[in-house]
Amino acid sequence: MLSLRLRKELQRLLEPYSALDFDQNVISDSRKPLILTMGELKSISHLSKYGRPLYAVLVFYGEGYSFYVRWHAQLLADENFNVVDFASLKLRNGLNFNPANEDHVLAVLSQRLCIDPVLASSEAIALADRSVACHMRILTGISADGRTFYTYSPSEPLLALGAIKILYDESDTGLWAKILDTFSHRLCSAGLVEKGLLGELASRTLFIIARDFAAPYNGVGEGRDLLDPVLLLCLIDKLFGNTTWCSPKERTSFEAAFGNTYVNYTHIIVTKDSLPDNPSR
Repeated sequence: MLSLRLRKELQRLLEPYSALDFDQNVISDSRKPLILTMGELKSISHLSKYGRPLYAVLVFYGEGYSFYVRWHAQLLADENFNVVDFASLKLRNGLNFNPANEDHVLAVLSQRLCIDPVLASSEAIALADRSVACHMRILTGISADGRTFYTYSPSEPLLALGAIKILYDESDTGLWAKILDTFSHRLCSAGLVEKGLLGELASRTLFIIARDFAAPYNGVGEGRDLLDPVLLLCLIDKLFGNTTWCSPKERTSFEAAFGNTYVNYTHIIVTKDSLPDNPSR
């Protein structure tokens, strides 16, 4: 029979490692400055270099080889491979998206609105468990008594684009309404997700949807270009649902000040530190 002390020590050693960095396979060289154009920064090829390593491959050439990780490895393997479609497939766990399914709704909105489960009930814990096992959420820690685990949906550009792909499925134009209905009644009202400060979730949702509808169309059947920056005033027009939220005189002043001001974002994150009260410049 093992002593109680030895059993506890073995349990501690066998627990999952949760204090590791986000990407253990990242290869960086601070001696080489990163110089990219704005077009390259918003490209799928560049965005696919961020996020967790899905797998690693060795590509041999001549007398050397290159080591590739993350989503980018798949782009290199097949230039015609649609990595955004693959990201949406992983969020859905390979199933057709169901806007009435709490797991699917949490997976999609977590990537865009930064939603976290409230681990205060068995139902919420089961929801978080399924999100880690099947919907790309990650395990970040376990309580000292081993009864509670903590999860998080980190900022991964490709998964955010995968969520956008799902949200704007052309075969279901009313998908946002169905998703928000499930989110409101079966996740928020049921106490399964963090609501944040008063009005916080509503403001996140409004700003995400306004930014989406301010984006230009790529073309017939291709949806909106959520990687292209949008004019600030266009975003505000979409947010209010009209262009009459200010008087014509004020509109002229706003256009003079912000007519060439652009914004760009695909998802919302929570910063580790609060923003300073006074801007740096």
